[in-house]
Amino acid sequence: MAVCSGHCLKVPGSKPQHRVKPTTLPADLSALEAGHPGKEFMKILSMDPAKAHAVGIYGSQAFTLTHIAAGNARLSHAVLAPGGCIGRHPATQQQLLLVIDGDGEVSGDNGVFHPLAAGQAALWQPGEEHETRSEMGLTAVIFEGEIERLSEQLEETSPDVL
Repeated sequence: MAVCSGHCLKVPGSKPQHRVKPTTLPADLSALEAGHPGKEFMKILSMDPAKAHAVGIYGSQAFTLTHIAAGNARLSHAVLAPGGCIGRHPATQQQLLLVIDGDGEVSGDNGVFHPLAAGQAALWQPGEEHETRSEMGLTAVIFEGEIERLSEQLEETSPDVL
């Protein structure tokens, strides 16, 4: 197995930007873990639809949610089946919905819906009434918590000026 010594991905037919060195990992990671007692290693987490729970609060329909992590913030995996909706409700804290597959529409306090596609996110402020719906279905990651700043790499548009 070849393991990258940096943060690159070798694309077939392209010249690697970083040196790649061959490394052999033990087939059983317990051998590796034994040399590092108390250290936690990477975990692979599955968003198994059978473990998601159906959400019907606020009139939500065809909406399932899997909580991934919680603490000062919460991270969840959300699925809206075709025709599904997350009913209108107030954000309890800042809430970011990032669509990773499919598309839908979102609204904020004014109730006007705006399209949202894969690769786009909606950000609501605490107390802001909002709703999400999808005719064809969508999968999203939802982050709820304090956002100190947004990345400068993001292109921000205000639906109020569209």
